Amino acid sequence: MPPGWRARPPPPGPGCWVAGSIGPTGLLLKPYGPLSPEEAFAAYREQVAGLVEGGVDLLVIETHFSLEEADAAFDAARSVTDLPIVVSFSYDRGVRTMMGVKPANVIKRYKERGAVLVGANCGTTLENMEKVVQEYAEAEPDFPLWVKPNAGLPRMEGETTVFDISPEQMAAFAGKYVALGARVVGGCCGSTPEHIAAIARAVK
Repeated sequence: MPPGWRARPPPPGPGCWVAGSIGPTGLLLKPYGPLSPEEAFAAYREQVAGLVEGGVDLLVIETHFSLEEADAAFDAARSVTDLPIVVSFSYDRGVRTMMGVKPANVIKRYKERGAVLVGANCGTTLENMEKVVQEYAEAEPDFPLWVKPNAGLPRMEGETTVFDISPEQMAAFAGKYVALGARVVGGCCGSTPEHIAAIARAVK
């Protein structure tokens, strides 16, 4: 974390911080959808104000796929607080978002805007996440990365959603992400406490 920055006391436990998650609105911004940038800014500003009042230590703008909407969230956050901001995009088209955004564009943009970490969450496969991390690292060497893949792609067994990636597989890829420059690694959809524990053991 940045020099001089510390968690709001008292933290939940030794070395623990609470992050406020800021996901997409679910609506596309104009001209692709009905939401104006001003409406997105207002919605995010209200959300950030609530998170800050609740006592979060940092903000995570995550699972985004549009630079314009992530910008609205970032600007809204900065209008409310000077807490550290992480920006994490979701690449559900291999190494591109559904809007065609590239990892290199994301990391350059939000490094310049002052994000403390930039990364990816959700997405498709562990292998594709490795490619995303590689592109981040090549675009901005030594910039700290945030990486939270899914435990594989979901499938249905009856009415139950199943993720097939084991804790051991997640842990093995976490080591690869760290080697490429990740400084925060974890799990997104389908991850269990066992997945997180395995990741922690692998990168400790």
